[in-house]
Amino acid sequence: MDGRQLLVALKSDEVLKEIPTIILSTSAANDDVANAYRNHASAYMTKPIELHEFRDRMKRFADFW
Repeated sequence: MDGRQLLVALKSDEVLKEIPTIILSTSAANDDVANAYRNHASAYMTKPIELHEFRDRMKRFADFW
């Protein structure tokens, strides 16, 4: 099962569908982002290559939520 299939499974389950789901992917393709939101993802983030960028992005994301 890949992440897209897992998202569909989570959001199809009456108990689990309320859990916020954040997609963390290397893909920034419009189709991938749209598919995630179409399947009720709470947020979509692309992974930066550099560790310091990843750490900074996770900090900003945590501060936002």
